[in-house]
Amino acid sequence: MSWRIPVTVLARITSTISWLYMSYSDKASIEQDVESGQRTSSTIEEVDHERPKEQTHEPQTPICIIGAETSSNLTEITGAGRDIPDFGILQLDTYDSERADSRRGVISGGSTGLIYLLPSGYVRKTAYPDSTRKQSLRDIEHEYKIYQRLPRHDLLLEMVGYSMEHGLILEYMPNGNLREYLQTKAADVSLDQRLQWACDAAEALHLVHSHNIIHCDVKPENFLLDSRLRLRIIDFSGSSIDGSYFSAVESARFCLPRPWEAPSSIVTDVFALGSTIYEIMTGTQPYAHCTDEEVEALFGEGTFPPVDMIPCGEVIKRCWHSEVHSAKEIWLSIKAEVQKLKDTTGEASAQLSH
Repeated sequence: MSWRIPVTVLARITSTISWLYMSYSDKASIEQDVESGQRTSSTIEEVDHERPKEQTHEPQTPICIIGAETSSNLTEITGAGRDIPDFGILQLDTYDSERADSRRGVISGGSTGLIYLLPSGYVRKTAYPDSTRKQSLRDIEHEYKIYQRLPRHDLLLEMVGYSMEHGLILEYMPNGNLREYLQTKAADVSLDQRLQWACDAAEALHLVHSHNIIHCDVKPENFLLDSRLRLRIIDFSGSSIDGSYFSAVESARFCLPRPWEAPSSIVTDVFALGSTIYEIMTGTQPYAHCTDEEVEALFGEGTFPPVDMIPCGEVIKRCWHSEVHSAKEIWLSIKAEVQKLKDTTGEASAQLSH
């Protein structure tokens, strides 16, 4: 079966590849396609956020930097449903094309833009300064609106601030993303931990859906690990809110077979959740040694990897066959699976953390 990808998505993918190549040429390592990731650059550029304002294209517009000290006052961002610290702001630099083009301090790069680690310990997500900048700015603004709707929650990143020109300021997760952790520390991951992650992923997706948001790109790379090794769902730049246009495209192994023009939905997110849980339990993606085209053909025929002998196998199977229609149902099923494993093997924890 054939798939068609929107031109804007292809343009941003091409831009990403170009930036990554340039970064490797400069010996600056970029390691993960997420809002926050592991620090890899030796020089951190001092850039930061300001309060939302009208976008400007003047070359010498001041850029605000987070100062070393913070104010005890709290300022509520309209619609965010939470209080955001009012940082002491120091006007230390100006925005110009040379600064925008700099890759110093970049710790990540994806289809939407670049991620900088700030001196304050937060990260700044900003658009690429190239031909895709206009679309990237729209995507980042869209992500800001989604963070405004979502509540403060342990399964979400904290949004600290936003401006059209300077992007999103978000919480930094030094343990990286779930896929990298599974690949590099597989031997250290217990069954208890894997079950907790599966439960976290399902609960986080249910939280997103409960606010009328479809993620559209659920996969282990879009879950970060906090200091307690609990998951945080991320990357809403291509998500759909209230049925709006979405720009994200699921990866082949996380994509429910359907006509290319069919929209993403709760059901497609749940399918991707099934593949995510599969990777959590096995440490590998579904059909890891097949090409994307081969995976698309297999999935299109309704042929999926065997799951009978892995934890949560029945849950994964139901996700893949669209036999469940909510992430909450998966969340509750995983909790039941934990109790079942505890009763039969004694390996699973008696109670998952909440």
